[in-house]
Amino acid sequence: MYVPPVTPPPAAGKVRIITRVKFPSPDPGRLGRYDEVITYMTADARTWMITIPAELLEGKVEPEQERIIAERIRADIHARAAWEGREISI
Repeated sequence: MYVPPVTPPPAAGKVRIITRVKFPSPDPGRLGRYDEVITYMTADARTWMITIPAELLEGKVEPEQERIIAERIRADIHARAAWEGREISI
């Protein structure tokens, strides 16, 4: 039975970046490349992580990196909201 989320995902707001770590990608298809894991906290004090291929951020100025990270975080929040509040049978 699907129950819609109690609160919709934030359309706009702020998150706090807790860490940003670059490491070799564990994805076999990305052998020899790097990823960055961004750990962030939302206004409701929940902590989440996203992974971004490092080549999407390398060589970009800081405002452009921030824009890319913000887009990925926004997409992560909206994807997660699609599942919040659902009840499933097990």
